[in-house]
Amino acid sequence: MSDEVKLERTWYAAHVLLYIEFLDGIQDSYTVWENIYLIHTDTVAEAFAKAERLGEEEATMDPNSWLTSDGRPARWRFAGVRRLAECIDFENGPEDGKEATYLQYTFKDKAMLDALLEKQDAVVTIEGK
Repeated sequence: MSDEVKLERTWYAAHVLLYIEFLDGIQDSYTVWENIYLIHTDTVAEAFAKAERLGEEEATMDPNSWLTSDGRPARWRFAGVRRLAECIDFENGPEDGKEATYLQYTFKDKAMLDALLEKQDAVVTIEGK
């Protein structure tokens, strides 16, 4: 009989940031995508490493050779892993309707919340949890 304790694998939601970098001229703003990947690993360290690999792979896919943004040649760049959250309701794995993770926002007023809900520009602070 082995004394080794079998660890239970955990589901994580990895928030991976990618941004568009122009290949010519000055860049005065950055378009950022936050891709959220489900990762199933034994440790937080493994989940973080896998999230980094996924972000790096996403940024180096073939479409970079023809990507344009605002009519300018561009490429995707991997910015980093912003957040790694343990999925809170996945005892038996992902299921339809289960909460995976959450984000907490702060708005300066109700008008900014309404703007976001109406798919308009809004100023929001994403809490760093």
